[in-house]
Amino acid sequence: LNRWETWFVRAVVLSVFILSWWMVPLGFRLYHLVRTAEIWGCFTWFKDEAENLTAIFGLSLTVVLAALASKLNLRGKSGALITKLAILTGPLLYLFVYFGVSYRMIFEHGAGAWEWYGVLGATALVSLWAWCFVDVNTYSPHGYYRDRLSECYLRARKNGSAVPHDAADYDLAHVDALRLTELNQGTAAPYHLINVTVNLPTSKDREVRGRDADFFLFSKRYCGAPMCGYYPTAELEDADPHLDLGTAMAISGAAASSNMGWQTSNSLRLVMTLANVRLGYWLRNPRFGVAKAKKLGGPGPLYLVREMFSKWMDEKQKYLNLSDGGHHENLAVYELLRRRCKFIVCVDAGCEPDMQCTDLIRLERYAAIDLGIKMHYDLSDLMLQSNGFSRAYGVLVKIDYSPPGNETERKNRQPADAEWGWMLYLKLAMIGYGPGYVMDYKRTQPAFPHQSTGDQIYDEAQFEAYRALGEAAAESFVSDELINGCQPPDIKSWFKT
Repeated sequence: LNRWETWFVRAVVLSVFILSWWMVPLGFRLYHLVRTAEIWGCFTWFKDEAENLTAIFGLSLTVVLAALASKLNLRGKSGALITKLAILTGPLLYLFVYFGVSYRMIFEHGAGAWEWYGVLGATALVSLWAWCFVDVNTYSPHGYYRDRLSECYLRARKNGSAVPHDAADYDLAHVDALRLTELNQGTAAPYHLINVTVNLPTSKDREVRGRDADFFLFSKRYCGAPMCGYYPTAELEDADPHLDLGTAMAISGAAASSNMGWQTSNSLRLVMTLANVRLGYWLRNPRFGVAKAKKLGGPGPLYLVREMFSKWMDEKQKYLNLSDGGHHENLAVYELLRRRCKFIVCVDAGCEPDMQCTDLIRLERYAAIDLGIKMHYDLSDLMLQSNGFSRAYGVLVKIDYSPPGNETERKNRQPADAEWGWMLYLKLAMIGYGPGYVMDYKRTQPAFPHQSTGDQIYDEAQFEAYRALGEAAAESFVSDELINGCQPPDIKSWFKT
């Protein structure tokens, strides 16, 4: 902006500020007229219930506009208008509260009046208490979500006993507080990698421009991200006693969050925070170390404001906002590519009725840009045919781990000189035949196997249809020797080539 444009912007801002000073008392007067007017006739009850009706109207307007912004096609002028209205619902709700409290201070008399020093004192006490003692992680649905997932999935054999032949004697214990450092103490494998997203919408690092996030990892030995650094898991657990396997699992599955990496909806972020739709988690930043982390209080209301407006959220803050790993890379394969694994099995259970395989394509882009890794594949067998079915359940992806080098090196490189890897990519696909009850479920439920992920309660038919489909998909890529109970002679014959 040149000098005159800058002064014009300043003049507009000053005019809006002055106008707001004039509009606020006008708003009070209009609110008072509505409360005291004698034009209501038989609707005089409205005056007595004005505050309750105002609160209901404010909340209803917030919910309705947020629902419209999420459901409708937000293109064109109407979509832009709905988006802007949805952004304004949060401040508008606070405005209704402001008018309601101020009315009792200015216009009410007698027992219904609120003195200014009482309102100010109550506000100061609540603010001080919240600032010192409130942990925004505690007041989010994260705890409830984490406990339900833990009850369902974190089970182990009692006393480490072997699995008995009689299923009735097979007793499982709930391991609720299993720490990450206690995972798999008896063997070398598997080494669990739990992928989450660290939201960094205000980071100035050019590596996250357009992504607003980075890859964050929980593992037995180290936790962290490339931009935030890595930190020993044992010491981070000491700094945050709530951090364990259940917490990491809940964060990794925190699909509903106000900040969701590149998928963040600016029109819904404020509304979701106000409605406490926050399954994410504020974790101490590993770069500050344990000594400093122990002196910090929990993430207070300031972090709720940051989450609400996506402000002051970068890799330099004392706490990092973590959410579902799918908000950045939904296949959880990126960290395996970083480790140059020779063979990867990837199951894409995303809801994509048209079989676009967008998560695989996004992974290919991330791998090429960040790691210099090339992925080669042909998705034609997964695409829907004229009969509505695919030709295969998945495809093999060839991975070139070789460093890119210069143009001459790439031209003269022989296939034997490259460092290759393979990935078996399985997709929710139907190939036109299978168990009779699976095909019958497809007939009665045309959306299968890409039914909405919002449906979390399966009946018997739905559960068995998905289980049998997964079994058929896996068997289609496994050698006949293994299916028939025979030990394959070597690893190459394990999978079909």
